[in-house]
Amino acid sequence: MGVAGAGKTTALEYRIGRLVRTSLFEANRILVAACDAAAAADMRRRLARHSGCREVAVVTLHALGLSAVQAAYDQGRLHHLNPNWRKRLNGASRAVLAATLTEARSRQATYAGELDALDAADFLAWMSALKGNLYYPDEESIPPDLVHSELVSLAVPPDDLPWYADLYRLYEEVRLDMGLLTADDQLLTGWEMLSLHGSVLRPLQARFDCVIVDDFQDVNLAQAEILDMVAHPHLNYMVTGSDDQTLYAWRGARPDVLLDFAQRYGARQYPLTECLRCRAGPLLLANAVIEHNRRRTPKTLHLTRGFGGHTEILGFRTPREMGAAIVDDIQQLRAGAMSYSDMAVLVRGFAQTPPVEQAFIAADIPYVVAGAEPFYKRPEVQTLVDYCRLAYLDSQMAAGEFLSPAQTDQFRRSWERIYAQPRRDISTEAAASLAETALVQQAPMGRVLIAASASEEPARQEEMQALGVVLRWLAGAFRNGPLSNRSAHDVLRELDERLGYAVYLATRHGLTATGSDQAETVRHFLDFAAGRGSLRSFLAGMQRLDQTRAQARQQADRQAVVIRTIETARGLEWPVVFIPSCEPDVLPHHLAGDIEEERRLLYTALTRSRQHLFVYYLRPTPSPFLTEANFVDILHDVTAMRTAAAKLPIAWTSEDVAAIAATAVRRGVWTYFRDWVSWPEDVRRHAARRVIAYYKAADQAGSYRDLGIPPDALQFWIEAATSPAPEPRKPGRSFNRWLRKLGR
Repeated sequence: MGVAGAGKTTALEYRIGRLVRTSLFEANRILVAACDAAAAADMRRRLARHSGCREVAVVTLHALGLSAVQAAYDQGRLHHLNPNWRKRLNGASRAVLAATLTEARSRQATYAGELDALDAADFLAWMSALKGNLYYPDEESIPPDLVHSELVSLAVPPDDLPWYADLYRLYEEVRLDMGLLTADDQLLTGWEMLSLHGSVLRPLQARFDCVIVDDFQDVNLAQAEILDMVAHPHLNYMVTGSDDQTLYAWRGARPDVLLDFAQRYGARQYPLTECLRCRAGPLLLANAVIEHNRRRTPKTLHLTRGFGGHTEILGFRTPREMGAAIVDDIQQLRAGAMSYSDMAVLVRGFAQTPPVEQAFIAADIPYVVAGAEPFYKRPEVQTLVDYCRLAYLDSQMAAGEFLSPAQTDQFRRSWERIYAQPRRDISTEAAASLAETALVQQAPMGRVLIAASASEEPARQEEMQALGVVLRWLAGAFRNGPLSNRSAHDVLRELDERLGYAVYLATRHGLTATGSDQAETVRHFLDFAAGRGSLRSFLAGMQRLDQTRAQARQQADRQAVVIRTIETARGLEWPVVFIPSCEPDVLPHHLAGDIEEERRLLYTALTRSRQHLFVYYLRPTPSPFLTEANFVDILHDVTAMRTAAAKLPIAWTSEDVAAIAATAVRRGVWTYFRDWVSWPEDVRRHAARRVIAYYKAADQAGSYRDLGIPPDALQFWIEAATSPAPEPRKPGRSFNRWLRKLGR
């Protein structure tokens, strides 16, 4: 159990090295499980540095489930699987979904009309979370011998998408017919095979004498139960993790899995509390934020890296001002020889990147968005752009000009992307027919829709006419039409209102926050259009921007600021971290169901920086997590301690002495002076005597008890005033101390 930046993975690495070096276990009898492929590869690289550790089995948790599936298949227990199921594993989920949608339409399922607007990634993520936590679509799909297991549950669809449950049921039916296994089934089916068949479980158990898991706080139910079965005969079972950094509740991770581990297995706990990464500012903010969570093991980050660096929390009136402030701070850091690659912007979700990206684009600051497209290329934004492209081509045909082959292809692509966004009762076949009519006749789609609607039933007729009217209206923004002199911002804002597009996005996802974030990205895109001329000039500028950004990405030697979500930043660190939009409704997210996870997100973000931390919010108030942490007082105290620590004790003022003797104790960082400061002996004694004199004066004034000085702190300063200085601790020595304990 450890805090952020405590070196948990490094401790695990050396623990494994010691197990092999002392022959407690043979290397090939040790199983190390990691949560993903990147973590597994990192552990293999680490272990390669230790003699005899190359044969340690390092696998992902999905691979562990897959090994159970393979064993069952080899025993002839999974007859339904296609002979090529392993080769098709990577793309299986998308292939099955495509076949499922086709089957739903052929059966004329009651929800078939919803499928053209289906967000495939959202549905697959929703279903992945269900499978990882042993949720089945119905009782018939549960293996008979597991029906009464307390571990299994039945899927409950999202409130706004009740048909997701029906689609999940059909998906599983189609998958079984196709004989495929998806990545999610590596866990679900793997757990089934281990639970049902001793002939699958026993050989896997017999292979290993020791099971070790890194980042155990991330495991879902299926993974935890698979690990339990593999480790059960010997229970030589060790895990590392940080309950304060459990961030993946949406896919089934819960801090309770780690918190209950010791009780479940009678395990001994080794707390790692020394933070080897952060300076005092971020460290104290993180401590004060996370202490408000109830589901956690009480602990604090202990300071090892001193009071240097710069920590700021700043408020701004608008997102544009906030983005400009980030640019100013980056430019100042660059003037101090800091590189772009030393900097990271961490966001609650991708909806928070547009103001930052816009500021970077204006200032020509190179950046990359890890795990996502730039905001102007995201699907939710591209839908609005495709409305505009289609309207432009409509205006060209209305003027009697024929479309070129390239424009014809663009017409088809744009129409395919917009006819069901927002959802309309236009089938795939009908949409294709309308496109052919428009292209054959070289007639604007707006006109074709209105003409074709006359033969439709009333509800569909109304939808087709409304779409036709929108396209005819939007075509007026081109070729000297009635909207050609209006700003792109005004036209796009009215387009969003006519379509109800942002509102639609916010309610169409199984993972509710996804829809809300997409709607927010659209609103930021509309703001981006302000002051950028007409719609036609804005779209031309967007095309030039895309080309410029593509060229910049191809310049491999050009450093860039990374923008990534807080979730994906865990385990990483940078000299400088920026956290924008740290305000109510963002942190915590206004749709968040688990406030404690939102606090864990902020805790994780605050503990990524090695030197400087900048937190920004939109006024009037920052995140309630910062407010309840009394961040103003913390930053004030950090400044006082940094000022004192930068001086020799002989130059301390009375305020400096108070900062070392009282504030450092109250903030829990006095151990830094005991364990990590390398003062010369005479300087150390002088500092200790100043502190002791401060305590004596407080005692004479009757206020010493109010200081709350713990006995070990008082004892340290007394001994420092009279005894030779011990050698300061180093990170390696700290690790060795813990490793000696782990080896007992």
